[in-house]
Amino acid sequence: MVKHIVCYKFKDNSRENLDRATAALLSMRFNVPQVLSVEAGADFAGSARSYDLALAVTLKSREDLEEYQKNEFHCKEVKPVMHELTEKSVSVDFEFDQA
Repeated sequence: MVKHIVCYKFKDNSRENLDRATAALLSMRFNVPQVLSVEAGADFAGSARSYDLALAVTLKSREDLEEYQKNEFHCKEVKPVMHELTEKSVSVDFEFDQA
């Protein structure tokens, strides 16, 4: 199994922008076949080192991650929203054994 995690820093972290981004990210669950699960949520701690929103996607394999990255819905519907609303992001991808 593969976990794909992205943390986003917003240009303007208004509730409206966070809600719009969260909806776009969560829409991948039903529009990107490689996605087994997707979670997204806004930071509540507000510390100086916090990012504004996090995404966690579960996929079966590295190959599915590659396909996810190229998926038309992901590239044309989700990424443009995230690029519009965010100023930077960091990500990590790792493999894990399903318990």
